Amino acid sequence: MLAVALAIFLFSLTGLPPLAGFIGKFYLFAAVVKAGTPFFYVVAIVGVLNSVVSLFYYARLVKAMFLDASPAGAPTVNVPAIAMVLFAILAIPTLVFGVWWTPLAELAAKAAGIGG
Repeated sequence: MLAVALAIFLFSLTGLPPLAGFIGKFYLFAAVVKAGTPFFYVVAIVGVLNSVVSLFYYARLVKAMFLDASPAGAPTVNVPAIAMVLFAILAIPTLVFGVWWTPLAELAAKAAGIGG
């Protein structure tokens, strides 16, 4: 479960759909492109390229967690039950808000005083 939660968080940081990080990056890049100046287009391209590079590194970690064999004599890791509950409590919104982000977008718009 710990490895699954870490994989969810890593792929969310990369900005892969349907995770919450995708929505955040989508809004960020949309705002940068909407600014309309050539400098901001370059910033958006650099941001996308950084996301691709991060995906490469994060995928290597996920591969090591799930596909590579453990070294001989490697100790097992005992994670306390409360930590497992915490990881689940954090991973579930990362998945849910990647698909159903409208309530958060409306809350953010209200907080910014621009909508709703």
